[in-house]
Amino acid sequence: MNILVLTVSGIAGGISLNLVKSAIHSPRPLTVFAPGIAAGRVYVNVMFERLYFNSFPSGHSQTAFTVATVLIWVYLQSDKTKLSNAAFIFAFASLVGLSRIYVGAHFPSDVLGGALLGSVTASPCCYFIGGWKPRDQW
Repeated sequence: MNILVLTVSGIAGGISLNLVKSAIHSPRPLTVFAPGIAAGRVYVNVMFERLYFNSFPSGHSQTAFTVATVLIWVYLQSDKTKLSNAAFIFAFASLVGLSRIYVGAHFPSDVLGGALLGSVTASPCCYFIGGWKPRDQW
């Protein structure tokens, strides 16, 4: 059941991500800051492939938060879950988002949009496929 929830969440998130990216066409930092970069006034740290288009929302962040939401749902089914587990999982997913900003691929708003999209698309999948049963207390 957990694999099914993760799979459907990933597919739903991926479809949603591509629909939003196609509708918004947001430029990436290299495109926005191109004049400043050319003039030597702005530096954008680029570690990997130079990306210029479809910045919003971040696909890496969307994927990380989809997985994080499903993992937290799995842990909520266990009697041993504590708030610290959920915080650790979301902190790890947040590091993925921060890395996308650091490598010059996204703006913070792109990462937040991806995080929100990942969590919002995974939650209904957890609820309808797996039967979300939140515990009364942490």
